[in-house]
Formats: sequence, C-alpha cells, structure tokens
Amino acid sequence: MSNAEQSAGWSLVAEWSEPVHDVRAAQGLDVLQQGIVRLAEKHDRSLDFLFMNDAKFSQNVLGSYGQENVAKLKRTAAKYDPIGFFQTQQNDGFLLRKI
Repeated sequence: MSNAEQSAGWSLVAEWSEPVHDVRAAQGLDVLQQGIVRLAEKHDRSLDFLFMNDAKFSQNVLGSYGQENVAKLKRTAAKYDPIGFFQTQQNDGFLLRKI
C-alpha cells in the first residue's frame, strides 16, 4: 500500500461562547495543528496539500497545491478573467493574488 492510500485527512472544529477567548482559542488550535503535522511528517503520512474547506484563513491553501497547479490556475485566471476582476474585487479568501 502506498503512503497516499494510507493517508487520511483531518479537520479541527472548536467552539467557544465568549469573543474574549478568540485569540487564545486560535493559538491553542495552531499548537494542536502543528503537533499533528509534526506527527504525520514523522511517520511519513503528511499530505502536501491543504483542503480549502477545512483550512484556516491564514494558511496558504493555493500555494500548497504545488507550482505546476498554481501556474495552471494563474493561466486559467488570465484566460477567463484577463483584467483580474475577481482577484481585485473579492474582499478576502484564498486568492491567487495572495500567493
């Protein structure tokens, strides 16, 4: 069995009731995530890409797809949106302009 066949994705979900705990909760989740990534890497089970639906806003999701795929995304964007409307009019998100 290859590593890809043995690998699995994961997602952290956390909730808290008071906005005052936002920073602390985000820091705790970051520490937990880093530990999981280190463990996966130690056992050669780390995947190179991030799943957009489960990613944190600060992660470089598109960059994790690899240079070849990013280049293809940029070519596609240039073909269908030559003036870059989508990249400049979106407020935020996982955008090519952020890579």
